[in-house]
Amino acid sequence: MVDDILSSYAKVRADGLAWIDEQQMIEVDRIMIEDLRIELLQMMENAGRNLARLVLDGWSPRRVAVAAGSGGNGGGGMVAAPWWFPLTRRAGSTSRPGRTRGQWSWLTRR
Repeated sequence: MVDDILSSYAKVRADGLAWIDEQQMIEVDRIMIEDLRIELLQMMENAGRNLARLVLDGWSPRRVAVAAGSGGNGGGGMVAAPWWFPLTRRAGSTSRPGRTRGQWSWLTRR
């Protein structure tokens, strides 16, 4: 079942992709924000919505638990979480005070 659903998503071989390094990704972010006027927060929201959709389409879970750290990849779980709120019993943050807690507070205000 999951394979059937995931097969509807485009498949690309890793060796067929152009890989970029950290400096190139920084430039991509700069172009998105400064030239195209797409804010970083909007890019994160789009990523979270699509992550949530992939999980909901692929597995149709009845409940979802999100564990997101304060590291470089923690934002993905935090921006996907609001899309799963109807499937969670409670939401909260156990992060230390600082940037992650502020981001979580902003996301859960909706």
